[in-house]
Parts: sequence; structure tokens; C-alpha cells
Amino acid sequence: RESVEYARSAAVESGSQVSFSMTTNATRLHKGALDFLDTEDINVEVSIDGDADVHDRMRVFHNGSGSYDRVARNILRMTRRRPDLTNLRATFTAQSLDIERTADSLSRFGPLLLCGSSDAAEEHPSAIRENHLPLLRHHTRMQSQRELALLVSDEHTPDACFRSKIEQVLNPQKREFGCGAGKNFFGVSTGGGIYLCS
Repeated sequence: RESVEYARSAAVESGSQVSFSMTTNATRLHKGALDFLDTEDINVEVSIDGDADVHDRMRVFHNGSGSYDRVARNILRMTRRRPDLTNLRATFTAQSLDIERTADSLSRFGPLLLCGSSDAAEEHPSAIRENHLPLLRHHTRMQSQRELALLVSDEHTPDACFRSKIEQVLNPQKREFGCGAGKNFFGVSTGGGIYLCS
């Protein structure tokens, strides 16, 4: 709250505009938090590891129980309440290389951002290693073909990540900043650190 208040105040003083987005695991999105996100018009990206089986193996509470059911309830609450301000980001690991399965299982929640990455340390059992790459490439090609077919048929808006990659191929323009956010975006950690988009 303090960060948002400070940024809004600084924007007014400098005559600038400011917008907000955040990434969450969606385990603690109570009504008060949702009210705040609505009031401040904050875009939310929920990080999830795949279907219930995969997610519950990767993300557990302190008591050892899986978090998927709670996360799924909170995602549904958010997408009903604020569909245009909620996205999903799949985090891929060695346990979730089947991108099509992940996309299918998560599609019930709404728009998907399947630009997943593995945040696991190299020595962690879930880390994606070189021997996983052929299978990951295969599933990436399959999902890309599915999304391209949907884009061509106009059946639905494809996954945002795959759509942007397809559009880059169709309209190849060089960007100054690789991630697309460029110099206009930065992240603020819970400890107050500020990180520029790289």
C-alpha cells in the first residue's frame, strides 16, 4: 500500500502517469486484498506450476499440503471480478514439460501467459536440464502450432506469449529491449529493492 501511495504522489508531483502490476502465487488473496487491487486498478499475474498434480508437488504449504485448490479458488474469484486485469503465468520445470497439457488444464481460468521459466536452481531436482530440451522443444512446437491454427481461424485469442512470438515472426521489427517492457518498467521487491527490466 505504501509503495502505491508513494508512487501515485510522486506521479502527481512530476506530472507523470503511473500504473501497477504484480505477480503473486495467489495463496493469500483475501477480500481486502482484492478490494485494494480493484481500487488501485492493479494488474495481477498469478504464477502457477500446471495442473493440480504438478502444482501440488511443487508448491506446498508449511504443513506439507498442496496449494492448488486454494490458488484455483482465488484465481476464479479474481477472473470473475476483474477478468481484464488477471493473467496466469505458467512456471515450467522438469515435472511440467508438457506445455499443451498445462495450457489445457489452466484454460478454464481465462487468458494464459505460457512464457514459463524454470526458477529452480541448477542442482534442484525440478530444474530443466539439457537432456530435457528435446522434449521441451517438441511441446513448444506443438503448442505453437495449436496457437497459430487458432489465430488463423479466429476462434479465440491465443496465448499472449505465443501470440507475441507469432506476431514477431510475421512482423519482425528489432526491439531495443529484449523483454518488451523496456525502460518504462521496473520491479520492486518486498524488501524495497528496485530492479530495471533487463
